[in-house]
Amino acid sequence: MTEIIKSIDINEGSSISARDVIHDATVNSIDVDQTSGKYAVTSPNNEDGTVGGNVIIYPQSPQLEINVPVVIKDFRQVTSLRGPYDSRFDYVRRKLWIADTGNNRVLKINIDTEDVEVITDNIVYPHAIAANLNRGGAFVKAYKRFNTHGKVYHLGKNGQERAIFEYLIVDVGNSTSSSSSQDMSSSSSSTDYLPSMPFASSIVYDHVRSRCWWVEGNSSYMVDERNLQVIVYDLMINGIEDVRSIEVEFSSGNAFIVGRSAAGDWVIIQINRDNTQALASAYIEEPA
Repeated sequence: MTEIIKSIDINEGSSISARDVIHDATVNSIDVDQTSGKYAVTSPNNEDGTVGGNVIIYPQSPQLEINVPVVIKDFRQVTSLRGPYDSRFDYVRRKLWIADTGNNRVLKINIDTEDVEVITDNIVYPHAIAANLNRGGAFVKAYKRFNTHGKVYHLGKNGQERAIFEYLIVDVGNSTSSSSSQDMSSSSSSTDYLPSMPFASSIVYDHVRSRCWWVEGNSSYMVDERNLQVIVYDLMINGIEDVRSIEVEFSSGNAFIVGRSAAGDWVIIQINRDNTQALASAYIEEPA
């Protein structure tokens, strides 16, 4: 599958066509290094559609021949990536965290040397990462060995487990947002198959308040890093039965969630910063 990665100048409202990139595999996530303008693109599949994939770091310059994109797939220290679903910059420390989904592990690499500095194994299908810009670790959204529950791992800067938060997976009948219908008790490297995962944008870190948010099924979750207390908000109260992605407004701490209502409409809903109340919502008008 061929995809075009485009950059938009939001001041002028125009596309920076010189920076367009033709990508010959599915793009699962994009993250920007806020200090350099580089961006990392994560692809879980090879060009022929088989599981493999890579992470590519593109330069800030629209003249790509000046700074050649860096393709991250193979390492001197460890085996190749297999079906990575997400990668996120810790641009404070010049690191990149990678959810190496098919290998059931999380890697932290040095973006200057491309060396692997941290390997955290035995994380079942990690599929979304939020870099902890304050402490240098990461929050990783993954699964238990069996598929009725998910886990969010709070990792320290050296990959050590600081805490694990478990949540119930609710099957909302959509394979793109829930993997509960899949058997995730094993991940054999002998096959070219991985089950569908939730979106990489289903977790986010609020570095202003040291809070991590994630969404799954019909609920939003928020954990304060200082007291490790998880607050759950059931979006079914507001008629939302299937949530897809989440972002946080740093000035207010409020979260903005994209979900689908029971009537099938797409909605953006704003949740207060303590994850206890919906403040507003708006329908997303689909193109004609």
